[in-house]
Amino acid sequence: MDRSATKGLDLNGSDAADIPKNSSFGCVRPNYRSSSGWVQPSYCTSFSRICVEGYDTSLYEYDLKLALRKHFSSCGEITHIYVPRDFERNILKSFAFIHIAGEGAEEKALALSGSDAGGWNVFVKSSPYDGQYVDPGWATVESPHFSLPRRMMIVTGYDTSLPEIDIQIGLSNHFSSCGEITNVMIPKDANGGLNSKAHISILGAGAVEKALELGGCDVGGWNIAVVTVIPPLGTTIRYCSSSSLSLPNKS
Repeated sequence: MDRSATKGLDLNGSDAADIPKNSSFGCVRPNYRSSSGWVQPSYCTSFSRICVEGYDTSLYEYDLKLALRKHFSSCGEITHIYVPRDFERNILKSFAFIHIAGEGAEEKALALSGSDAGGWNVFVKSSPYDGQYVDPGWATVESPHFSLPRRMMIVTGYDTSLPEIDIQIGLSNHFSSCGEITNVMIPKDANGGLNSKAHISILGAGAVEKALELGGCDVGGWNIAVVTVIPPLGTTIRYCSSSSLSLPNKS
């Protein structure tokens, strides 16, 4: 591979940004990113890439990724989801790429075309991997999206017996009124289960303050508390004595 091709794979605006450099598509044994980190399967793994459409392009990127991950989880191991962005209009583009590991993953995904993905119908087509897709203008367009302040907070009080993806969706949906959720990370506990404290990254002016004001909301079920707010570098960590929120319980 020449230097320009290698450089292309390293671009953050590429659908290959999170794919290990030793991976390829077909019957391989690469390392790939799973929900618990990098994994190297001991068996022959088939990788496929599909292209999906049908979603509302005004959705937050992370919310869309969670919805797609849950919807296509039955097809195989979702190793990467890439959603191109329209930088000039600051919305998502109308198509996204999903990389799936597993035998027959592409056929299973194609069978879901036209299905309800939670209020919208997802349309699926094959997208053979013949090089990465790079967003035009990724490095040249100055989007106001990237200038918004980013903060992290630690929350607790959710039902750790639920699937991780359901907790991530629940927390993201609940805090979405405060700002754009860009990640919900739930570490493993000492026994390999889900930790009782989740790390939430949020984007937007005053987002953390709005999240703290949600204390006392009685929606029923989960009793979420914001216990720590991670400040910008150079300032003091803020520990919260009380900020009770509520989310739907396990059905």
